[in-house]
Amino acid sequence: MPGKRITFIVIPQNDGQVREFGLSSRVLWGGGLACVLLAALFGFYAVHFHASADPGRDLAGLRDVNARLEARVDSAHHDLLRLEVLLSELSGHHQRTSHGDEEALGVGGRQEPDDLPDEYTSLPVERRLQDLTQRLDAMHREALYQLTSSEDLIDNLEANKENLLYVPTIWPVADPGRVWVSSGFGDRIDPFTRLKSKHLGIDLAGRRGHPIVATANGEVAYAYTDRFLGKVVVINHDPVVVDEDGVATSRPGLLRTEYGHLHKILVRKGERVSRGDTIGTLGSTGRSTGPHLHYAVRYQVRSRGGLNGYRNPEDFLIDWNHDDRPTGSVALSQD
Repeated sequence: MPGKRITFIVIPQNDGQVREFGLSSRVLWGGGLACVLLAALFGFYAVHFHASADPGRDLAGLRDVNARLEARVDSAHHDLLRLEVLLSELSGHHQRTSHGDEEALGVGGRQEPDDLPDEYTSLPVERRLQDLTQRLDAMHREALYQLTSSEDLIDNLEANKENLLYVPTIWPVADPGRVWVSSGFGDRIDPFTRLKSKHLGIDLAGRRGHPIVATANGEVAYAYTDRFLGKVVVINHDPVVVDEDGVATSRPGLLRTEYGHLHKILVRKGERVSRGDTIGTLGSTGRSTGPHLHYAVRYQVRSRGGLNGYRNPEDFLIDWNHDDRPTGSVALSQD
């Protein structure tokens, strides 16, 4: 209890005088607490002294961590340079002509990723990390641009692919190697009058009955017999458009093709045909000196140009070169 005292009696060994000491409980409690505080202070000092006894070891550890971090930053920079070179090549494939676009994207790094420059490796890690962050952001924007450009390119290719179906891009015979061009487009001597005249198509001579094919998708506009061209098929290359309800309708196209002197007509007016479909056979009907096909290409609207609206059919052959041009013996027929 607080009011009690504790008495200590000291008895010496040589029968000396016995001594008696009395202390209050408060003094004893205070002394005990002081001892605990002293022990705590001593322990804290001992631990702190031990931790700071070897600062060089901690510094060496920090240097090792920093070196590993710098190595990782350098490796990331190498990878970034490779990606920048790749994106630069992709940009070249897209043939961008405006340097302003590239500057706006903030894309740098056109150097080869072989060795990093000394001025870069000497920068603090924080600066190098900031540089990597900025360049990665620029690469992200560049990648988005390339993705958008690629999608636009694919859309254009798909649209052009659809349009090409209605352009006469092949020879009008099933086997071009079995016919030859007996009369070209333009000026020539008329085989009947022997006078100079304009030939508004090309003549392909061959055997009677050789299959004649449509050179593009379209609709048969005429299938009839003419005094000069004999049996004739005319195809308007009008595209088919499908609306949101799935209803297919044709719209006016740009070109039409004409096939004259046929032996047989195998299609009828209003029939839809596709490129490569057989529409007749080679013959010598009408004003003709022998079996051949008179093939012509012209604008549906003559005022668009050409020779009275007619164009040289060979100008539309996208997979043709002079070595592939049908050739054979001396021309047997002209119209």
